[in-house]
Amino acid sequence: MLTIANHTGSWHYQADTGPHTSCSSAQSGATATLTGLTAGTTYTYKAYSDSGCTTANLVATASAFTTAITVGNLGETGSLTTLTVDSGKAFGQAFTTGSATNGYTLKSATLDFGTVVTASAITVSIRSEASNQPGSTDLATLSGTPASGQTTFNCSGSGCNLSASTTYYVYVAATSAAATINTTASDTETLAPSTNGWSIANAVRQQQGGWGEHTGGVSMKVELEAVAR
Repeated sequence: MLTIANHTGSWHYQADTGPHTSCSSAQSGATATLTGLTAGTTYTYKAYSDSGCTTANLVATASAFTTAITVGNLGETGSLTTLTVDSGKAFGQAFTTGSATNGYTLKSATLDFGTVVTASAITVSIRSEASNQPGSTDLATLSGTPASGQTTFNCSGSGCNLSASTTYYVYVAATSAAATINTTASDTETLAPSTNGWSIANAVRQQQGGWGEHTGGVSMKVELEAVAR
Protein backbone atom coordinates (compact mmCIF):
# COMPACT_ATOMS: atom_id res chain seq x y z
CA MET A 1 0.00 0.00 0.00
CA LEU A 2 1.34 3.41 -1.03
CA THR A 3 0.03 6.34 1.01
CA ILE A 4 0.26 10.05 0.21
CA ALA A 5 -0.30 12.80 2.79
CA ASN A 6 -0.73 16.60 2.67
CA HIS A 7 -1.75 16.60 -0.98
CA THR A 8 -5.12 17.61 -2.39
CA GLY A 9 -6.43 16.48 -5.74
CA SER A 10 -5.54 13.49 -7.86
CA TRP A 11 -2.02 12.09 -8.11
CA HIS A 12 -0.01 9.54 -10.07
CA TYR A 13 2.82 7.27 -8.99
CA GLN A 14 5.85 5.74 -10.65
CA ALA A 15 8.53 3.33 -9.41
CA ASP A 16 12.24 3.23 -10.10
CA THR A 17 12.14 -0.51 -10.91
CA GLY A 18 9.61 -3.31 -11.16
CA PRO A 19 6.05 -3.44 -12.47
CA HIS A 20 5.20 0.26 -11.98
CA THR A 21 7.88 2.08 -13.96
CA SER A 22 5.18 3.68 -16.14
CA CYS A 23 3.15 6.58 -14.80
CA SER A 24 0.01 5.23 -13.10
CA SER A 25 -3.58 6.20 -13.69
CA ALA A 26 -5.00 8.98 -11.53
CA GLN A 27 -5.39 8.14 -7.85
CA SER A 28 -8.27 9.94 -6.16
CA GLY A 29 -7.78 8.81 -2.58
CA ALA A 30 -4.87 8.89 -0.16
CA THR A 31 -3.76 5.30 -0.84
CA ALA A 32 -2.92 3.10 -3.81
CA THR A 33 -2.60 -0.68 -3.72
CA LEU A 34 0.69 -1.97 -5.13
CA THR A 35 0.62 -5.35 -6.88
CA GLY A 36 3.21 -7.53 -8.56
CA LEU A 37 6.08 -6.62 -6.23
CA THR A 38 8.83 -9.19 -5.76
CA ALA A 39 9.59 -10.27 -2.21
CA GLY A 40 12.95 -9.15 -0.92
CA THR A 41 13.33 -6.42 -3.56
CA THR A 42 13.95 -2.73 -2.82
CA TYR A 43 11.83 -0.08 -4.52
CA THR A 44 11.54 3.71 -4.53
CA TYR A 45 8.23 5.31 -5.51
CA LYS A 46 7.52 8.93 -6.48
CA ALA A 47 4.19 10.75 -6.66
CA TYR A 48 3.32 13.42 -9.23
CA SER A 49 0.41 15.77 -9.78
CA ASP A 50 0.29 15.18 -13.55
CA SER A 51 -0.44 12.19 -15.77
CA GLY A 52 3.01 12.33 -17.34
CA CYS A 53 4.88 11.99 -14.02
CA THR A 54 7.16 14.90 -14.95
CA THR A 55 9.87 15.99 -12.55
CA ALA A 56 8.51 19.53 -12.30
CA ASN A 57 5.27 18.16 -10.85
CA LEU A 58 6.84 15.88 -8.23
CA VAL A 59 4.85 16.08 -4.98
CA ALA A 60 6.39 13.28 -2.89
CA THR A 61 9.10 10.63 -2.80
CA ALA A 62 8.68 7.46 -0.80
CA SER A 63 11.82 6.39 0.98
CA ALA A 64 13.38 3.30 -0.52
CA PHE A 65 11.71 0.28 1.02
CA THR A 66 12.27 -3.43 0.79
CA THR A 67 9.35 -5.80 0.39
CA ALA A 68 8.99 -8.55 2.95
CA ILE A 69 10.38 -12.05 2.61
CA THR A 70 8.68 -15.09 4.11
CA VAL A 71 9.55 -18.58 5.23
CA GLY A 72 6.82 -20.93 6.38
CA ASN A 73 5.45 -24.44 6.60
CA LEU A 74 1.78 -23.61 7.22
CA GLY A 75 0.79 -25.31 3.98
CA GLU A 76 2.62 -28.54 4.69
CA THR A 77 0.96 -31.84 5.54
CA GLY A 78 -0.49 -31.83 9.02
CA SER A 79 0.39 -34.19 11.82
CA LEU A 80 -1.81 -35.91 14.40
CA THR A 81 0.64 -34.59 16.99
CA THR A 82 -0.27 -31.31 18.67
CA LEU A 83 1.81 -29.39 21.18
CA THR A 84 0.04 -28.69 24.46
CA VAL A 85 1.25 -25.43 25.97
CA ASP A 86 0.73 -25.07 29.72
CA SER A 87 2.50 -23.78 32.81
CA GLY A 88 4.90 -26.71 32.91
CA LYS A 89 5.60 -27.08 29.21
CA ALA A 90 6.96 -24.56 26.71
CA PHE A 91 8.12 -24.99 23.12
CA GLY A 92 10.81 -23.47 20.93
CA GLN A 93 10.86 -23.70 17.13
CA ALA A 94 14.28 -22.92 15.69
CA PHE A 95 14.73 -20.97 12.47
CA THR A 96 17.83 -19.63 10.74
CA THR A 97 18.06 -16.31 8.92
CA GLY A 98 19.49 -15.67 5.45
CA SER A 99 22.71 -13.93 4.51
CA ALA A 100 21.64 -10.28 4.01
CA THR A 101 24.64 -8.05 4.74
CA ASN A 102 22.95 -5.96 7.43
CA GLY A 103 20.69 -8.66 8.83
CA TYR A 104 16.90 -8.50 9.02
CA THR A 105 14.00 -6.97 10.88
CA LEU A 106 11.40 -9.56 11.84
CA LYS A 107 7.89 -8.27 11.16
CA SER A 108 5.72 -11.13 12.38
CA ALA A 109 5.32 -14.82 13.18
CA THR A 110 2.13 -16.72 12.36
CA LEU A 111 1.27 -19.85 14.34
CA ASP A 112 -1.41 -22.48 13.67
CA PHE A 113 -3.38 -23.16 16.85
CA GLY A 114 -5.62 -26.14 17.39
CA THR A 115 -7.65 -25.27 20.48
CA VAL A 116 -7.18 -22.11 22.52
CA VAL A 117 -8.51 -22.29 26.08
CA THR A 118 -7.01 -19.20 27.72
CA ALA A 119 -5.57 -16.76 25.20
CA SER A 120 -4.36 -14.31 27.86
CA ALA A 121 -2.11 -16.98 29.40
CA ILE A 122 0.00 -17.41 26.24
CA THR A 123 3.22 -15.55 25.47
CA VAL A 124 4.97 -15.68 22.08
CA SER A 125 8.50 -14.30 21.88
CA ILE A 126 11.81 -14.51 20.03
CA ARG A 127 14.87 -15.93 21.77
CA SER A 128 18.44 -16.47 20.70
CA GLU A 129 19.99 -19.94 20.59
CA ALA A 130 22.04 -21.26 23.48
CA SER A 131 23.47 -24.79 23.26
CA ASN A 132 20.84 -26.07 20.82
CA GLN A 133 17.93 -24.67 22.80
CA PRO A 134 16.24 -21.30 23.37
CA GLY A 135 18.16 -18.87 25.55
CA SER A 136 16.82 -17.89 28.96
CA THR A 137 15.57 -14.39 28.07
CA ASP A 138 13.29 -12.91 25.43
CA LEU A 139 14.81 -10.71 22.73
CA ALA A 140 11.33 -9.48 21.81
CA THR A 141 7.77 -10.27 22.87
CA LEU A 142 5.33 -10.51 19.97
CA SER A 143 1.87 -8.97 20.19
CA GLY A 144 -1.27 -10.80 19.14
CA THR A 145 -4.35 -12.58 20.50
CA PRO A 146 -4.22 -16.37 20.08
CA ALA A 147 -7.29 -17.95 18.49
CA SER A 148 -8.04 -21.33 16.98
CA GLY A 149 -6.52 -21.45 13.51
CA GLN A 150 -3.74 -19.24 12.17
CA THR A 151 -2.87 -16.24 14.35
CA THR A 152 -0.28 -13.60 13.45
CA PHE A 153 1.90 -12.08 16.18
CA ASN A 154 3.63 -8.79 15.36
CA CYS A 155 7.16 -7.93 16.37
CA SER A 156 8.24 -4.38 17.24
CA GLY A 157 11.27 -2.77 18.84
CA SER A 158 15.01 -3.38 18.61
CA GLY A 159 14.65 -7.01 19.68
CA CYS A 160 13.20 -7.76 16.25
CA ASN A 161 16.50 -6.91 14.55
CA LEU A 162 18.07 -10.25 13.68
CA SER A 163 21.61 -10.97 12.55
CA ALA A 164 22.35 -12.72 9.26
CA SER A 165 22.95 -16.49 9.11
CA THR A 166 21.96 -16.91 12.77
CA THR A 167 19.62 -19.33 14.53
CA TYR A 168 16.79 -18.02 16.72
CA TYR A 169 13.69 -19.54 18.28
CA VAL A 170 10.00 -18.75 18.27
CA TYR A 171 9.31 -19.42 21.96
CA VAL A 172 5.77 -20.19 23.14
CA ALA A 173 4.96 -20.43 26.85
CA ALA A 174 1.90 -20.12 29.08
CA THR A 175 0.94 -19.60 32.72
CA SER A 176 -1.78 -22.27 32.60
CA ALA A 177 -3.13 -25.02 30.33
CA ALA A 178 -3.81 -22.61 27.50
CA ALA A 179 -3.68 -24.04 23.97
CA THR A 180 -2.57 -26.65 21.48
CA ILE A 181 -0.39 -25.83 18.47
CA ASN A 182 -0.53 -27.79 15.23
CA THR A 183 2.59 -29.39 13.79
CA THR A 184 3.85 -30.86 10.54
CA ALA A 185 5.93 -33.95 9.90
CA SER A 186 7.15 -32.49 6.60
CA ASP A 187 10.70 -31.17 6.39
CA THR A 188 9.80 -28.76 3.59
CA GLU A 189 9.14 -25.04 3.99
CA THR A 190 8.14 -22.44 1.42
CA LEU A 191 10.43 -19.44 0.78
CA ALA A 192 9.52 -16.16 -0.93
CA PRO A 193 11.58 -15.38 -2.83
CA SER A 194 12.73 -18.97 -3.24
CA THR A 195 16.38 -17.98 -2.72
CA ASN A 196 16.06 -15.95 0.50
CA GLY A 197 18.21 -18.40 2.46
CA TRP A 198 16.00 -18.77 5.55
CA SER A 199 15.07 -22.16 7.00
CA ILE A 200 12.95 -23.73 9.72
CA ALA A 201 14.44 -26.54 11.81
CA ASN A 202 13.03 -30.00 11.24
CA ALA A 203 12.13 -30.57 14.89
CA VAL A 204 10.62 -28.56 17.72
CA ARG A 205 12.28 -28.31 21.14
CA GLN A 206 10.24 -28.94 24.29
CA GLN A 207 10.86 -27.63 27.79
CA GLN A 208 9.51 -29.90 30.48
CA GLY A 209 12.00 -29.76 33.31
CA GLY A 210 14.95 -29.54 30.91
CA TRP A 211 15.06 -28.99 27.17
CA GLY A 212 14.92 -31.77 24.60
CA GLU A 213 13.59 -32.59 21.16
CA HIS A 214 9.87 -33.28 21.12
CA THR A 215 9.35 -37.02 20.81
CA GLY A 216 6.92 -36.71 17.90
CA GLY A 217 9.66 -35.74 15.46
CA VAL A 218 7.63 -32.79 14.17
CA SER A 219 8.02 -29.07 13.57
CA MET A 220 5.74 -26.34 14.86
CA LYS A 221 3.60 -24.90 12.07
CA VAL A 222 4.84 -21.34 11.62
CA GLU A 223 5.39 -18.62 9.04
CA LEU A 224 7.89 -15.78 9.54
CA GLU A 225 7.86 -12.46 7.70
CA ALA A 226 10.92 -10.18 7.68
CA VAL A 227 12.65 -7.47 5.68
CA ALA A 228 16.35 -7.11 4.97
CA ARG A 229 17.87 -4.09 6.75
